Amino acid sequence: SAFGAMTTTNRSGANFPGQFSTIAVNANTVVSGAVTVGGSAGNGSFVNLTGTANLSGGSYSISGTVNAPAGTTLTQTGPTSALAINSSGTLNLLGAHSIAGDFTVGGVLTKPASYAITVGRDLNVTNGQTLPLDALTTVGRDVEVTSASAGPTALTAGATSTLNATGVLRVTGTNVNAATINVNGASTVGGVVANALIGAVNFNNATGAAVNGLVQVDVSSNNRSDTVNFNAGTTTSTSTELRASTSTTAIASTANLNVAGGVTYTTGDVTFLAARTSTGTPANILNSLLNLNVATGGTLNAGAVLLRHDQGAAATNTSTSRFQVDGTATVNSLRVESRDVNGSTVIGTRGVPDIGTYDVKIAGTLNLKSGLGNASTSVLGSVPTFTGTGKMNIADSGIVFKGATFAAVNAAITTGAAGGSWTGPGITSSVAQAQPSTYVVGVRSNADLGLTTFRGQAVGAGDVLVRRTVLGDVDLNGAFDIGDVFAINGAAKFGLGPATANYAHGDTNYDTQFGIADVFAINGAGQFGAPPVTDMPADDGNTLLVAMDSPAGDDVGAMDIPAGSDGDGKITLIYNATTGDLTIDTDGVAVGGINLSSTGSAFKNGVFGTSPIFYQANAGGTTLGFGALVGSIADGTALPGVFDPGLSESFLLADLTVTGTTSGPAAN
Repeated sequence: SAFGAMTTTNRSGANFPGQFSTIAVNANTVVSGAVTVGGSAGNGSFVNLTGTANLSGGSYSISGTVNAPAGTTLTQTGPTSALAINSSGTLNLLGAHSIAGDFTVGGVLTKPASYAITVGRDLNVTNGQTLPLDALTTVGRDVEVTSASAGPTALTAGATSTLNATGVLRVTGTNVNAATINVNGASTVGGVVANALIGAVNFNNATGAAVNGLVQVDVSSNNRSDTVNFNAGTTTSTSTELRASTSTTAIASTANLNVAGGVTYTTGDVTFLAARTSTGTPANILNSLLNLNVATGGTLNAGAVLLRHDQGAAATNTSTSRFQVDGTATVNSLRVESRDVNGSTVIGTRGVPDIGTYDVKIAGTLNLKSGLGNASTSVLGSVPTFTGTGKMNIADSGIVFKGATFAAVNAAITTGAAGGSWTGPGITSSVAQAQPSTYVVGVRSNADLGLTTFRGQAVGAGDVLVRRTVLGDVDLNGAFDIGDVFAINGAAKFGLGPATANYAHGDTNYDTQFGIADVFAINGAGQFGAPPVTDMPADDGNTLLVAMDSPAGDDVGAMDIPAGSDGDGKITLIYNATTGDLTIDTDGVAVGGINLSSTGSAFKNGVFGTSPIFYQANAGGTTLGFGALVGSIADGTALPGVFDPGLSESFLLADLTVTGTTSGPAAN
């Protein structure tokens, strides 16, 4: 049968208990227009598919009941239309289905526990419904959960399900009842957007989920509270944004992105954006909290992190952007930036009128990636708040402080220096830690240097400048030259005792004096007249751990040296950041065994194997030994998954020490 439309309805003006209209579909039925199943709460009409019936309609509006038992097929053919279960509707879907357009679940959907759903366009859940997904679900565009007065609305992809959506996962709506998406199984989605009044998107799958586009938490309306939680697995994205924006409306909302313990979240750039975009109505203030928290045991690997506040009229943006690192974060750079309504850039804290607060808290480790040149230079308005063993590792990079005092910056570097070992909390450098006899973290007030640019950033007289450089470079130009000699000698601080000198005067170990230890350190580094220091090579994913000289008994620590190549007579250990594998390039050298030590527990706890060679890590992940029980290690031997994946080159170079024997079976 073929029809232009199919409608079942009940009289809306009165309720006739037990009276209803029914259409029984017994054969192939094609409806070119709409299938409308009318009704209201307690008074609905029915469409019943029987036998092997196939009901094909351009669109469906279900306010009554549709029964599609096993053996039947329910087809929605209109790619720009929808199959919609309205608030009083019920769809008992036990047979097959084909949905070319949108699928909206605003009423009751009954389906088998392991039922796979395929939607051509958007999958929408609303009206306080809870939609469980327990099998493969494929969505052509977006998955959207909308808050409603009927109660909390949620979509949960179970642990045994797979959710694939070309578009975004979105929680939205203005009702006080929560809108939630839980991803407990594998998933691949085009992005994530959280902008409900109260909303959350939770990734809970231990095996990982892939997000191929923007992750955005947008609270650009008043009293919103939205959160994206990465509670398990490894999730990748092109970029991440925490946003609160308004023209003249007062907004006080909260946006959260949390990376839980044991989770690696890899993303592109991360932007905090609190923007007041109009000069009018100064009384309406943007006062929101944008919060990114990397929990203890969690890992963030990101591009540039920018905390940006824009202000229209004076004192109309009092928002706080908070970047809290209790675990480990490795980023290209960390910068704060303020702009006025005309788009003019004012870096750092504006002063009066204030433009809000940039709050960086570090109880874990914040690493700047090495090998990026000026792109890794960070810009901060104040010194981060360090607690416990928290540290900011600048590797081979630098920081411009806008608004911080020299004393505050110097204090953070002093604790990080730890007497010249660069192992302490505060501001430190993994490069200086790996080679303390060559490198140092230097700090100067630009009031003394008078620079207009520093590592690619415009600087003013009130700025405090920090960089990794060579010992003796007190003017921070990257080289120890005659200008530094004149500056140190001219300061005349030698031998005056504690509390008489800082880095500008030659105090390289930050013990507040210029003494014989500093003289020996500067002279011993042998850097006078050498070319300016350059940044380390960029991390290409295959990280050089060490190149070991071939003479027997040579004991080599982790070093910043070029990768070995065929014919250079050196043994090269190569780490794969994606898999955690370790490959041994012997370059023809007979090597019996190698021991690695890690202060940062880089190895998989207790990992053990006997093929292709014997290898074992201790329970704490701080030592890894491997070697040939007979003969030597073969060239190209790979040890699968002995490291944790996702470790940075700068971390490994600073963390690992290596010993080995180059003849006979393993002896140590």
